[in-house]
Amino acid sequence: MRLMVGRRDWRGWGASVLVGVTVALPWMWGMSYSRGYDFFLWVYNAWYLGESIGWGDLPNWSPYAACGQPFYKVAGLSDSAMLASLMQAAGVFGGLRIFVLLAYIVASVGLYQLARSLDLNRGAAWLAAAAYVMSWFLTFTVYFQAYLSNLLVYALLPWFVYWVRTSIAERAAGSLWAATAALATCALANPQVAIKIVLIGVWLTLPLMLRGSKWIWWGVWSGIGLVALTFVVFDVVSALRLRSEVLTINARANSYVGPFTLVAVPAFAFGLLNELLGGERRPGMELWELLYAEHPGLVAVVLAVMALVWERKIMVTLLWGGVAVGYALFFFVLPYLPASPWLGISHNIMIVPVFGLALLSGFGATALRYRLILLWDERRAQWASAAVAVLLAIEGYGLLMGLKQWGTSGIEPRDLPEVAVWKELAEPMRADGGNTRFFTFNPDWTIGLFPVVTGLPTANVIELRQRSADYQAYLDLIVRCSKTPDCRIQPSRLLAPLNVSYVDVP
Repeated sequence: MRLMVGRRDWRGWGASVLVGVTVALPWMWGMSYSRGYDFFLWVYNAWYLGESIGWGDLPNWSPYAACGQPFYKVAGLSDSAMLASLMQAAGVFGGLRIFVLLAYIVASVGLYQLARSLDLNRGAAWLAAAAYVMSWFLTFTVYFQAYLSNLLVYALLPWFVYWVRTSIAERAAGSLWAATAALATCALANPQVAIKIVLIGVWLTLPLMLRGSKWIWWGVWSGIGLVALTFVVFDVVSALRLRSEVLTINARANSYVGPFTLVAVPAFAFGLLNELLGGERRPGMELWELLYAEHPGLVAVVLAVMALVWERKIMVTLLWGGVAVGYALFFFVLPYLPASPWLGISHNIMIVPVFGLALLSGFGATALRYRLILLWDERRAQWASAAVAVLLAIEGYGLLMGLKQWGTSGIEPRDLPEVAVWKELAEPMRADGGNTRFFTFNPDWTIGLFPVVTGLPTANVIELRQRSADYQAYLDLIVRCSKTPDCRIQPSRLLAPLNVSYVDVP
C-alpha cells in the first residue's frame, strides 16, 4: 500500500501555503495576546535562551532549575530554541510574528499532505487544511492564550501522523526518523500535548494494523517511542526531580462544561455582527465562554456529517468514533477528574475532535461533489464545491477578524503601561550597579518582559520556591506581610536577604 503523494503537487502545496499565510496575517498586522496567560513567558524563555547562546553560555539542565535557569516550567524548550533563532535574526517581536507565520504554514501544508495520503482529491484536501488552521481551537490558542509551544505541536501533528502512517505502510526508514524527530520536538515543547498527538497517531494508524501489518505496526510505534524518549530523557528526569523540590502554589481542577456550549461560537459570531450593525451585542456572549467551544466551524461540521451519512469508508467511521470519544471525555468524564501535571487540564483534549472534524470535512466535500455530479454535471458540481469552500473561508476568517477587532488589545507588548513603569524602575537598579534583582508578588505574566526590555535580571522563581522547611517558612512570612496592611515589616526589607527588590507594579 502506498501512501506517498506525488512529489510535484505544487498547486496543492502552494494553495496550502497561501491559506497558512492568510490566516497568520492578522497576527502579522498586530500581535494579539491575552494578558495573564503564557505569551510573555514564551517571549522571556526564547529571549533568555537566545541571549545565553549569544554570550556563549548554555542554560544548565540541573535538578535545581529543570529546564535552564531561570525558566518557569518544564515545557517550552524546542519552541524557545526556534523562537530564539528567529528573534536573533528579526528582533524580539519580529521573531514572534515570523514564528506564528511559519507554524501556520507548516500546519496547513501538513494537513493537506495527510489528507491527500488518505485518498482525498486536491480540492477536498485543501478544504480540510483550511478547516484545521481556521479552527477555533487554533485561533483561541494563538490569539487569546498565546501558547506558542502548543501551536508548534499542532503544526507538527499532521506531519507526525503522515510520517507514522508512511513508515508503517511502506517500511520507510526516513519517515520513521522524521516521525521520531517530530515527537521529540513536541515532547520538548509541551509533554502534555505530545501525549495527545501520540493518541491521535495510534488512532489513525489502526486501519494499517488491521490490514495485516500488525508486527510492523508494533515495531514502528515501539521504535518511535523508545528513540524519542531517549532524545528527551534529560528533560523528563529533570522534571521528575523538580517536582519533588518545587512547591506547587495551587491545585487545578477540570471544570464542568455543558455540552450545549458548542453553540457559543456561532452565538458569539452573531453577537459581533449585531454589534457591528446595530451597536449592541446580543446575545451577551463573553470571550472566555469560547474557551471550551472550539471546533472547525459550522461549515466543516456539516460536511463531516455528510461524510458520516454518505461515505462508507473505515477511516470515516474511525474518525467519527474518535470525535465522539473526544467530546464524551471532555463533557462527561474529565469534569470529575483532577487536572494532572502530565495530562494537563481538560481543554487540551479538544485537539482530538477538532483534528478529526477537519479531516472529515474533506471526506464530506468529496461525497458532496460526487452527488452533485450525479444530480447536475461536473462543471456545476465544481462551482458548488468552490462555493462551499468560500463559505468555509468566510465563516472562519470573518470570525477571526471579528475577534481580532473586538476581543483583543491593540497595544503591542513593548508599549504596555507596565513596560513604561519597569523602564523607570530600571534606572535606580542600574545606578545600584545591577546588584539587585526584580521580584514582585503581582501574578501578571507581563513581568517576563522586564528583562527583555531592560536587560536587567529578575529573581529566579524556581530558586525562590526551593523546598526547604526554614526557607519556606520565611517565604510564607513574606506572603502574609504582603497581604496584611498592619504588618510591621515591609516585604521589600524581608526580601533583602534574598538579594531581590520587591516592587508592586500596577
